[in-house]
Amino acid sequence: MLRWLVAAFVAFGLWLTVHAAGAAEPPKICGPVVTGEIEPAPNDPRQTGRITQGFEAGQCGKPVATPRTTQGSYGYEAHTFKNRTEQTCIRVTLTLTSDGGALSAAGYVPSFDPANVTAGFAGGTSNAVVQTTPKQSFSFDAPVLSDFTVVVTETADGAGGKYRLDVAGCGDVLVRQVEPNYGPVRGGTAVTLRGAGFRADAKVAMGGVAATDVVVDDEFTLHATTPAYTGGGASPHAVDVSVTNSDATTTTKAGAFTYYEPQPATIALSADASPSRFGQLVTFTAHVGPDTPQLATGTVEFLRDGTVFGTAILDSKGNAAASLSELDVGRHAIVARYGGDDYHAAQDASANHDVVRADTATALASSKDPASPVEPFTLMATVTPVAPGAGKPAGSVTFKQGTTDLGTVEVDADGRASFTVNPLAVGDYSFTATYAGNASFNASTSLVHVQHVKFTQTSVSVVVSPAGPVAFGTAVSFDAVVIVTGDAIPKGNLTFEDATTTPPTLLGKSVLDAQGRASLKTSTLAAGARSIRVSFEDPDKVFESASSTFVYKINKAPTGVVLTSSKIPGPKNGWVTLTAKVSAVAGGAAVKGNVEFRQDGILLGTVPVGPNGTAVIDSRRLLNSQYTIAAEFKESESFEGSKAQLVLLVGNGGTDAGVDSGYDAGKRDAGQGKPPIYYLDSSDDGCGCHSTGTGAPASGLSLVGASAIALALVRRRRRR
Repeated sequence: MLRWLVAAFVAFGLWLTVHAAGAAEPPKICGPVVTGEIEPAPNDPRQTGRITQGFEAGQCGKPVATPRTTQGSYGYEAHTFKNRTEQTCIRVTLTLTSDGGALSAAGYVPSFDPANVTAGFAGGTSNAVVQTTPKQSFSFDAPVLSDFTVVVTETADGAGGKYRLDVAGCGDVLVRQVEPNYGPVRGGTAVTLRGAGFRADAKVAMGGVAATDVVVDDEFTLHATTPAYTGGGASPHAVDVSVTNSDATTTTKAGAFTYYEPQPATIALSADASPSRFGQLVTFTAHVGPDTPQLATGTVEFLRDGTVFGTAILDSKGNAAASLSELDVGRHAIVARYGGDDYHAAQDASANHDVVRADTATALASSKDPASPVEPFTLMATVTPVAPGAGKPAGSVTFKQGTTDLGTVEVDADGRASFTVNPLAVGDYSFTATYAGNASFNASTSLVHVQHVKFTQTSVSVVVSPAGPVAFGTAVSFDAVVIVTGDAIPKGNLTFEDATTTPPTLLGKSVLDAQGRASLKTSTLAAGARSIRVSFEDPDKVFESASSTFVYKINKAPTGVVLTSSKIPGPKNGWVTLTAKVSAVAGGAAVKGNVEFRQDGILLGTVPVGPNGTAVIDSRRLLNSQYTIAAEFKESESFEGSKAQLVLLVGNGGTDAGVDSGYDAGKRDAGQGKPPIYYLDSSDDGCGCHSTGTGAPASGLSLVGASAIALALVRRRRRR
């Protein structure tokens, strides 16, 4: 035992020296792991050995303590380990160190059942070690990081014996995985080998043939390129992969790589529309299979009636597609030609594809609708394909009036055709256009086009008298004439409207006379810039409607005010009735509005003008004095404002003094020491005192005249 420990330390020192020098690290090994004994039982011949219990878990590269044992009918000891190598193959070596007895060893993966040591042998492997063969080993697969158990058992009652148990990886090199694990028989596949024990000078063979381009990354990974397959047999071909180091350590993984010969490809060819319409874009899709061992790669060539129209690369799903729209009506042979790859042989697939004529639509329009009975017009037809069809329809279009053929015209490059119709009498006519179709397009007929024929280019001319602008209330005459093309005389009505308002205000309607004229006279237009519209409408719809709109200016009417009083108070103080007569100076309209009366600037009241143009108000009671009376007509929507003013002299209320003393101003003496009374004489002992404002003068005493008389009376009194 001591010698073994010394040897182990020496070996470990050598390993450190090599590893420190940068050489490739040798594969990890497990062992020696454990030593122990199985001895005969001295007292009971049936219990010839001792059974192991309570072992500590072992680990590759780490010793496990000698287990405790108890008596058993057959002595056996069980040791459990974990595979910490990068290897899946574990080699167990049992060394017998005594002259007597015989022992055997067995491996169990993944568990050990002490009640049935005959079950669970890994790969059914068990080996016996007898006196004549003191050292023997066996191996089994133990997955990486998995538990495995080794059992040492007596081969017969009372055998006993000492042993040594070593556990290690199988040799110095191991191939665990090849990626990818398949490739073409031509070789050239770059593969990666993963395992353990790879040396820098390792050689790789596939099915006994040397691989090329071997590159070792480390002891666990290397790369190589597969050689061509040279063996026989039917595809696929599974071959062994071996790795051999220069020190002759080697390993082989059976069937680790599979060669495939190109197998017959299958092509599914389809179209996204079948049959398709002329001019329709059709996409043809080819799926190349089978999908194992991998999807097909490469290109597909598409042919139509033997002519190539597209080439596409297979996508990640093994599909390739090409589109075509230039297909004539009829049946076409479509071929998808696959060039093949390492796993799929070249293959063609064909299918018949039918193309039918495209539908069309014909539209009919007129160059002028309505048309005049004195001029020709043109019917225009346009033929277009109906989707999914496409292209430029060729052929002819026949024009009809009702059921009567008018003519047949070839369509142009844009599918258009036109036909000129001579002037027709006033009325409505039905026309259609029929496309005859051709080898690529179906025939079609337009909807009925109803052509209206009437006198067109109608206009309304209006003469206004007076020309304006005029004052509100002035009678205005609108003389209108309707003008149409040709020599026809229009019939119908004229409508006169004031379009300034919303809605327009109807001024009147007039019937056209034999010369197509009508007039309207009105004096009701409001002041302002009035938008006048004269519209023509033919109830029989023979003539086209028309209208004329123009602006006519109406000014506010100027006004004048005449202000009069009922009388001048006589001997006693009293009330005075004031009357304002308002009239339009121009226009002649009855004035509407309000008059403000003021006495010495104080507002007496506001009175509306009555139907006779007057406004009347009583003043407050007048005492002996002089008063200024004013009347103002306020500006309104249709009338300008105007003013008038009057001066009143009121006496002290005494009786008459007698006959006139010679003053023509109507002075009367009231007696010694009494002030005189001044009044204006008249036949009714009062006066018709009045004044005029702006505008036409009125008869009687004016504002200026009354003021002058009052001033004269004062002056004569002072001279006396």
